[in-house]
Amino acid sequence: MKQVNAVAYHPYTPNARGSYEIYNEFKEVVSSYGFGNKIWITEIGYPMQGSYGTEVAEEKMPLEVLKTITLLAAGGAQRIFWYELFDHGSGGNPSDSEHWFGLLNRDDFSKKGGADAYQLCALNFPGRTLRTALPERSGETGDVAAYYFEGSDGKHTLVIWSNRLSRLHALTVTLPGSNQMEWNIRTGIAASIGERSQWTLQKEAAGELDFTQLRFFTWENTDRSKPPRISAN
Repeated sequence: MKQVNAVAYHPYTPNARGSYEIYNEFKEVVSSYGFGNKIWITEIGYPMQGSYGTEVAEEKMPLEVLKTITLLAAGGAQRIFWYELFDHGSGGNPSDSEHWFGLLNRDDFSKKGGADAYQLCALNFPGRTLRTALPERSGETGDVAAYYFEGSDGKHTLVIWSNRLSRLHALTVTLPGSNQMEWNIRTGIAASIGERSQWTLQKEAAGELDFTQLRFFTWENTDRSKPPRISAN
């Protein structure tokens, strides 16, 4: 095993939380052999139809893609390969899940659900370090998951979502620096925001999908004495 640079794992489950949990189980096992920080996720993804039992509806894919990559990156995965780029398009078998993992339609290369969320992660996670002690928190924010990826180049990423969907979470997010942006994970389009902004993470409604349960921010700041903060309103 001295010649092994990395170990590969495929944490397939029906959702991001499940994938993260079995990844951590695998990490615990290989850590005892010195490979806990050498894991490559060489396959992870969700079919949008078929019969595997791990299908995710296309409209839900942006949330699952972003949460999955965020959690695995935060868990220390060194590389993450998404399965896969193209689906089988008009030639696909509706009952064969293997034909429907793609983020792009093979027929016309159009984006499918989750493609823009994947691109946001691909452009804003690599080369940045998870700071587990940040962002600073105040108020009742314990039910809010917050993942801050700090870049040595002064470019940073913050992802927040609610782990308790039975209630609203009204928050103030402070991102000191410049070029603060909030990104739409369905479209990949950004909106400019101020250094201090207010957001509500909506609670889950029966039969409805609300993308405001998750927020994706980027900004620039080279002054480490001014960290990001979230506080309950």
